[in-house]
Amino acid sequence: MGKKLWKHAAGICVVFGLCCSAVGQSYNYTTLANPLAVYGTYATGVSGDNVVGWYVDASYNTHGFRYNGTSYTTINDPLAGTMQDTGTFVTGVSGNNVVGYVIDEAGGSHGFVFNGTSFTTLADPSGNVTTKASGISGSNVVGYYITNDDETYGFLYDGTNYTTLSDPLADTNQGTIAEGIDGTSVVGFYVNLAGRDTGFAENGGNYTTLSYPGASESIATGVSGSNVVGIEGASTGFLYNGSTYTSLDPTGTGPNYLPYGISGSTIVGSYLGTNGTTYGFIATAVPEPTCSFLFLIGLAFLPHLLSKEHGCPRAQKSESSAEAGQDWPTQRATARRAGSPSSRWRI
Repeated sequence: MGKKLWKHAAGICVVFGLCCSAVGQSYNYTTLANPLAVYGTYATGVSGDNVVGWYVDASYNTHGFRYNGTSYTTINDPLAGTMQDTGTFVTGVSGNNVVGYVIDEAGGSHGFVFNGTSFTTLADPSGNVTTKASGISGSNVVGYYITNDDETYGFLYDGTNYTTLSDPLADTNQGTIAEGIDGTSVVGFYVNLAGRDTGFAENGGNYTTLSYPGASESIATGVSGSNVVGIEGASTGFLYNGSTYTSLDPTGTGPNYLPYGISGSTIVGSYLGTNGTTYGFIATAVPEPTCSFLFLIGLAFLPHLLSKEHGCPRAQKSESSAEAGQDWPTQRATARRAGSPSSRWRI
């Protein structure tokens, strides 16, 4: 192959590598359908190979579950109700521990931590109406509580003490809701003075607004490292990597994958099937070695070919090269005191 042809091939490798990388990360989606579910399966959290969530049975009673990639294990808090619109809602997992909340026979609710053997009730002392746990990382649990004055605040519980989370831009009556945590990073959403839901990231008392470009409303539902998943106003899921927002429905043709949890490059959530039933999903990132391989091959050969063409020693070329160098669950319609202050988003 001639030198010019090699040069063109190397250039094509560089351009193609850049272009296919710019398309964005793609995912393989696996559907989750708990065999005991009649009215839907909802995946809400992931840790390693373990996915948690809940399903709704024939009596419209809700049960938590853990899925290990092979089988489903049901999780029922003994304090949960057994009637319609009551039950156990599992919302997050970290190692062997899962968190969530229950709705009892009287319609009241409280959070819990389940270590695989026993349940520990979570009740923020400031939450006179309800406390709900949404996420866990190690021994740290996040969620929200509602006071007798109908004010909503997020919380961080470290196993001993509760710390209130309140975004300074939030409307007090509408409030702040913490949804996910990874290490010391917390994500969630607040309702602003205009009544719009807006995502946030919090770390060490510092709040950063997260807003999907062009969306009227956004919420953040999960975090893992620098990656955040959430849902924007058109009921479409997104991934934010710290600098770029990527839609989980780039073609706009659906289904609308609504993410609630992330661990590494694995995302879990729910979507509405064409039959009207809600299913959980696991989205795993598709490796794209071709893009990286072509790009690196092009970079490796192009400087060498260019230096040959101009008769320049390779060592002299190195300096110039361096210079160039988220159908909503039916439970969302529950009353404020048995549900979220923003029923469209959090159950």
